[in-house]
Amino acid sequence: MAPVPLPALFPPGDGAHHTWPAPNYINPQTRDWTASACIIAFFIVTFAIFCARIWARFKITKTPGLDDWLIIASMPALLGMTISIVLGLRVYGFQLHIYDQTRKTHITVRQVYSNFLSFRACKGC
Repeated sequence: MAPVPLPALFPPGDGAHHTWPAPNYINPQTRDWTASACIIAFFIVTFAIFCARIWARFKITKTPGLDDWLIIASMPALLGMTISIVLGLRVYGFQLHIYDQTRKTHITVRQVYSNFLSFRACKGC
């Protein structure tokens, strides 16, 4: 007996999930590397700007402020979030359609999503 897909976190209110195609657990359609590559590229640009700012504030003007220390403290969290999103998009189920999710990927998708929510809560947004 084939496993039945679990409903989405927030299933469509009009019952449209009954019109979804049958799940394809053998060879599902997945995302390519485009989203992951864009996220990695944006992190590289962000890190370069961060390094330039820290270098300018600490070496050139020699007047680092509280904002610089807060940026330094937030960079490890940003790196962790970037890694989490890329892993989510490539390994943990975000690369699949909702109707191709298995019981295992339903759990991992929620774990990565809760990581994202805790990052947003810690950031204050």
